[in-house]
Amino acid sequence: MAIAINGSGTVTGISVGGLPDGIVDTDMLAANAVATAKIAAGAVTAAKRGTGAVLQVVTDADSGSFTTNSSSWQWQGLDVSITPSSSSNKVLVIVGLAMDGASNQAYMTLYRGTDNLGGSEGFGAAQADTRCISGLVYLDSPSSTSAVQYRVAVRNSNNSTTVECPPWANGKQTITALEIAG
Repeated sequence: MAIAINGSGTVTGISVGGLPDGIVDTDMLAANAVATAKIAAGAVTAAKRGTGAVLQVVTDADSGSFTTNSSSWQWQGLDVSITPSSSSNKVLVIVGLAMDGASNQAYMTLYRGTDNLGGSEGFGAAQADTRCISGLVYLDSPSSTSAVQYRVAVRNSNNSTTVECPPWANGKQTITALEIAG
């Protein structure tokens, strides 16, 4: 078959392998012409992904119950460990925790290793005589390529009232960590 170009610019008559190497470049490829399956493993580099890309996600869900009557921080049971691929990357931590402090306030905080990221008051509190779902979103810069552990801790305000997490049956609580390209 002869090679022909019709009036709309379409070329016909070229067989597979009929063009010399290097004649078709990225400017000549149609949008979405390369399927995901055809992209080589490792071809999408950090430079191509850019900052803000989600690189990995780890999560922990807990449907068990936890109680404490301490006014010092107690590990609640939710924890995740994530290993950043670059020390310039960030970790976005998202926590959903149901709690009840009965007649006093219940506080929640987030630890990275042994560092309390929320300080003495933590990040959230259930007011006295209320049950609440506390949400926490925290963007951390651990500056590490070693495993980093994030844990949720709770406490009450007076050493006598029991804090319950969750304060109802079958409540599910979660912690999720996302590595974000820096």
